[in-house]
Amino acid sequence: MIGVALKGLASRKLRALLTAFAVVIGVSMISGTYILTDTMQKAFDGIFESSYAETDAVISGKQIVEGSTSGSATVPASLLAKVKSLPEVGAAGGTLAADEANKSEIIGHDGKVIGGAGGAPTFGLGHDAQNEQFNPLELKSGDWPQGDKQVVVDAGSAEKGDLAVGQTI
Repeated sequence: MIGVALKGLASRKLRALLTAFAVVIGVSMISGTYILTDTMQKAFDGIFESSYAETDAVISGKQIVEGSTSGSATVPASLLAKVKSLPEVGAAGGTLAADEANKSEIIGHDGKVIGGAGGAPTFGLGHDAQNEQFNPLELKSGDWPQGDKQVVVDAGSAEKGDLAVGQTI
C-alpha cells in the first residue's frame, strides 16, 4: 500500500509539491492568526490593567441599545458627588470621553488635521489633578493643562504635526 502511494507521488511530482505547499501555507496562516489575536488580547489586557491599577471599583452606565453609535452608556455627574460622600470611599473621580458623535481632532498651526483620515482613532481624555492616582498617562515633557485653553498632545501626534510645548493648535 505504501509502495502504491509513493509510486503515485513520484508520477505526479508537481501535484505533490503543490499539495505540500498548500498545507504549509494553511498551517502558517492559522498559526499567524492565533499569534496575532493572542498578542492583541495581551496588549488590551495590559492597557486595562494599568488603567485600573489603583481602582477598586468602576461605575458605568448601562447601554440601552447594544451596538448603538448614537448614545454611549453614561451616568449623571451627580452620582460622583454621592460616591465621594460615602465613608468607605477614599477617592473618586469621573471621566469625560468623546464618543463617535463628539470626536476629538488636533488641528495644527497649518490648519490641517494632524493624523488625517484613515489613521488610528483619535480621542480626548479629561485630567483631574486632584486624583492623580486615576491617571494612566505619563508626560514626556511639559506640564498638565492648567485651564480650558490648554491641552496635552501625545508624542506621535506632536511629531507628525511638528508641534512644540507651548505652541497654539
